[in-house]
Parts: sequence; C-alpha cells; structure tokens
Amino acid sequence: MDSRSLDAGALTLAAQLDRLVAQSLGARRHRLVFVERLPDAAFALWARAKAAREPDEVAYLDLLADGPSFVTGRIVGLDVSGDDLDEALNVVLTGRSVVLVSGLDRSRARLGERLFRWLDWSATHLPLTVANTREANAYLAHLRHHNVAVVQILDRRLSADAAALAGRAIQSRQDP
Repeated sequence: MDSRSLDAGALTLAAQLDRLVAQSLGARRHRLVFVERLPDAAFALWARAKAAREPDEVAYLDLLADGPSFVTGRIVGLDVSGDDLDEALNVVLTGRSVVLVSGLDRSRARLGERLFRWLDWSATHLPLTVANTREANAYLAHLRHHNVAVVQILDRRLSADAAALAGRAIQSRQDP
C-alpha cells in the first residue's frame, strides 16, 4: 500500500511520536524521554521505521531478555546485534541525534545496574534518548540528576494504527 493513501487515523500516533522527538530535540530541555503506556511492539515498529527513514540521525535499539544477541537494532541504516550495552555500542551511537529504545522493561531484571549506567551515559552523551516503558517510575529514581521527561500515551487504539503504519513503511523499504 502506498503511504500517500493512508488515512489520517493511521498517521495519528506516528505523527505524535515524530512531533515528540522534534519538540524534545528543539527544546534541548530533555535528554531522556520515557514514553509510557504504549505497547512495546507498536513503539518498536515506529522506531525501526524512523531509523530506516533517517539513518544518519536516528538509531533504534531493542533490548532483549534472551536470545543469541542481547541488543539488536538499526544504526546508520544497518541492522546490528550485540551482546551487551558496552563501549563498542556507545561508539557507534555517538553522532546520532536520537536513539530510540524498546525492550527496556523486559531487560531491566537481567541487566540491572548496567542498564541504569547505560541510560546515565546516554543522558550525558547523546542529544536525545527516547525509551518506551510501562512504568517510568522504575527508572526515574536512578536518573533524577538528569533532565528526564515522561510522556503518556493514553489512547491504546492509536497503537494499532502505529503498528500498521510502521509495518507498511518497513515493507515498502523491503519491496523492490
């Protein structure tokens, strides 16, 4: 399906998230933004599509609780995978304007303090990190010394629109 034929409803959440990123970058007040109450699958699809559309500026990371690669994502237009939140990952993220992160909640128990150290690094070294979570309070206490914003997505119906839109964008990039 051609993206020009999408109705306004399908664009609503993707447009909101795009606007959130643009406003957060423009304001320079928040280096960490937690998006709350949006299903991780919908956020991940939008984030992957955004990283595909803007490879020089936007990176996407998905933190996994298990599997052969703990960190997967899209950085500089390439699909990446790695074993941990480490210095090598930080080097390739440096220079990106926005890092979008899904899988925060499922990786928190496994990573523990390493996750908080990495979030601290991203808040210190990257212009903007946007992470999706069910509950931001689990992170705010550890990161209170940084500029942190929490944005709640209250209309769950919008998440299906975002997933469909991002899925179409990803599919159109893969089709010859």
